[in-house]
Amino acid sequence: MLATVEILSAYDHRLLGYSLAVQQNGYRLTVDEFEAYAESPTRRPAESEFNPGAFGGIASFLPAIQALASQMLVTKPGETPLDHFRRVKWVSVAEDRVSVTQLGRAVVKAADAESRKGEVIQAALDPGDPLAYARLVVQVAQLKNVMVVDPYFRAAQLLELYELRNLTRVLTSEKIGEDDLVSLRSTARAITWGRPFEIRAAPTSVGVHDRFMVQEVGAVYQVGSSLNGVGHAFTVLTEIEDLAPVVRQHFQTIWDDSEPIFPRPDEDSAEDEPKAQP
Repeated sequence: MLATVEILSAYDHRLLGYSLAVQQNGYRLTVDEFEAYAESPTRRPAESEFNPGAFGGIASFLPAIQALASQMLVTKPGETPLDHFRRVKWVSVAEDRVSVTQLGRAVVKAADAESRKGEVIQAALDPGDPLAYARLVVQVAQLKNVMVVDPYFRAAQLLELYELRNLTRVLTSEKIGEDDLVSLRSTARAITWGRPFEIRAAPTSVGVHDRFMVQEVGAVYQVGSSLNGVGHAFTVLTEIEDLAPVVRQHFQTIWDDSEPIFPRPDEDSAEDEPKAQP
């Protein structure tokens, strides 16, 4: 039996996966951008400082103690994350831009496959269960500030989910066709929102295939089929935690480049639109 080998640390996986996700969406990080993310992938916490004055007379001995410690301890600077990735050929740098190499792609793919072994199936939705869709709605209702990603999200799905106050964004795609996009927008305009809400359609060229429930923070959830298939075909809702930041950044990049469906840029926000309940 082969021993399990850690291909990437969680930190390196996150950093390399982030770089690759950005690159796959048409952008290459600058060295400064790479190093800024490497230094602090998440928000920096508050820090405490040592106050020698609190020790009164003992503080006068601190310089001598520090000088002695520096003579006894010789520190050799370690590699930066970028130096490490370049040494093992996971990335290359040209004209101050960082590119993930073919080797780096293979490493991320292998690490992704390994990490998926720890994914948690949150719910199994059986087509024989008349409450399958209701069970999905219950799961979504427990999340916070959710973006639904579904390339085949249409007006029918909006009518089933719009009452969930934690639903703030929907990313569908141009695959559903112009008529369905118009219907989706008209349905959104007919709803009294009372909260920020947006819909965008990703270009067909982007290739959005999977369905996700993406929270602003925390885990993301992958749905095995489009929402219009829940209750008609067997599917599972899978929790993804370790790679959540990579998934979140990936879809945020697509969102930024997608066409606003509701509200349009020249219209009022969802909070201000006067509408009747459908």
